[in-house]
Amino acid sequence: MNGRLKDGNGKGLVFDIQHFCLDDGPGIRTTVFLKGCSLKCRWCHNPESISPKPELMHSTVGEHICGKWYTPQAVLNEVLWDKIYYGRTSGGVTFSGGEPMLQRDFLLTLSRMCRDQDISTALDTAGNVPASWYSPELLENIDLILYDIKAVDPALHQRCTGCSNEQVLDNLRKLSADRKRLWIRIPFIPGLTCTAEEVKRIAKLLRSLQSVERVWLLPYHSLGESKYQALGIEWTERFLSPPPGEIARIQEQFAANGIKIEIG
Repeated sequence: MNGRLKDGNGKGLVFDIQHFCLDDGPGIRTTVFLKGCSLKCRWCHNPESISPKPELMHSTVGEHICGKWYTPQAVLNEVLWDKIYYGRTSGGVTFSGGEPMLQRDFLLTLSRMCRDQDISTALDTAGNVPASWYSPELLENIDLILYDIKAVDPALHQRCTGCSNEQVLDNLRKLSADRKRLWIRIPFIPGLTCTAEEVKRIAKLLRSLQSVERVWLLPYHSLGESKYQALGIEWTERFLSPPPGEIARIQEQFAANGIKIEIG
């Protein structure tokens, strides 16, 4: 890990802010996508999230820059547009990415500002950062953690993401021991993740944790494939979206191993 992403002026690099989101935590949410990622998942559907710098993207309507430096107040202003819906639906703001922990100073400031506005906060993280980055100062301003488990088997995780999962699993166990509210999210890429043996490993891990509220299976979709071309990235990986029967089979395997899993 080569340190966090920052511009030196208290700003954060954001590549998207989406309103009225329903899949990034409870209720109606505003999801703030921070740029930069410490994993290289082979199936990534947001390749524009990986680089820690603004990028030029090409589309049918022309060129545009993906990634803009925001002050915390500018992001908060976007979040406040939706505040009227948060209380009615138990919603709030979700900080996603990329890996938002790579901009932890910006994240800390922004999460404090949201807390001051009585806005519930969620953090979507893959855990591939030093344990000290999940500081008490940050976590006291985060109500819910959406934690991604790509793979439990070390060799499979290395093959899928290009890095070890030792830090990922250590951080997950520590957050659970600290009783942080956890929603676990597991990608299902047919032929790669969620094999029968891997399901057993994931289930064993989840049964050992103390604060997991919900577990989601995220089947692969191809909606991000056009982004690689827009970024000028040669992408040779090709995966198929799983049919409903295959998704149901994985759900049943988790159930047989003592884990109730929802479909995202």
